[in-house]
Amino acid sequence: MKSNDFAAAVDIGGTKIDLGIINRFGKIIYSERIPTPSKAKFSANKLTELIAQTITLQSEKYHSPISSIGIGIAGQVDKNSSKLINGPNIRHLQNLDFKVKFKQLLDVPCVVENDARCFAYSQAIIGQGKSYSRVFGVTIGTGIGGGLIEDGVIIKGSHQGFGEIGHTLFIADGLLCGCGAKGCLEQYCSASALVKMGIKSLKMPDLTGPVLSSLYKNEKNRKVAEIYEKFANNLGIGLASAANLLDPQIIILGGSVIESFSLFEKHLRYGYDSYALPGVRDIPIIASNTVHSAMVGAGLLSFKLSDVA
Repeated sequence: MKSNDFAAAVDIGGTKIDLGIINRFGKIIYSERIPTPSKAKFSANKLTELIAQTITLQSEKYHSPISSIGIGIAGQVDKNSSKLINGPNIRHLQNLDFKVKFKQLLDVPCVVENDARCFAYSQAIIGQGKSYSRVFGVTIGTGIGGGLIEDGVIIKGSHQGFGEIGHTLFIADGLLCGCGAKGCLEQYCSASALVKMGIKSLKMPDLTGPVLSSLYKNEKNRKVAEIYEKFANNLGIGLASAANLLDPQIIILGGSVIESFSLFEKHLRYGYDSYALPGVRDIPIIASNTVHSAMVGAGLLSFKLSDVA
């Protein structure tokens, strides 16, 4: 392959970071996952240096010289720069100019985009949404993100906030969100919200997402089932509101909680069908069947930079 056929790809979320190298067809050459360090452990500058060092070592190991780097990040990116200006779950990374920093560290062009948009872009270009012209991708993790792709183009809006489904109102004056508002959707049906519901209902203060998921999959525990049913119904209602507004042809869901999608799909669909307008009531809502989609989407976006550099 040519020297411009590889890109570094990074997905920075609230609890984990996926980083790797892909080719221009989206094939993953190398990938690994590390926990997202807190501000107390890593400064933003130190984190970018760690990412750059890792990418450099792996690029040499796999004989895949990179021509660009794509960063997907959980939050709102400034439209005139590459700075994260609103990241409720990773505030310590706000205001770092990723483009400038990675240009210094790797000497390649860098693109920075919201991680849910990167997920949606990957799904629309090479994934399950490639046969549709209007794809809405939703990521369910520490928070909830959304991205709309129309004819292969990310719809961003005037202020880079288009598709932020997680911060749409679900319950007025409800639970406090990391963004400062009360009642945001992600406080009721994100992966972290699901765990909080489990802790409260099961009275298990040390409960984790993987443990709750295992209980749901392997044990016929009615309390656990009720937690997932409520979560799924809430998510369905939120998706219906988004679909009524955005009119997508398909909704694709991503995130670790979607591993149990087949178990709670009917409850999600019930919530969705109860509030979706007739025009969008019958659109497919599916779980992503690929890993690292947001990371891959970020890398794919970066090829646009290297191709014109």
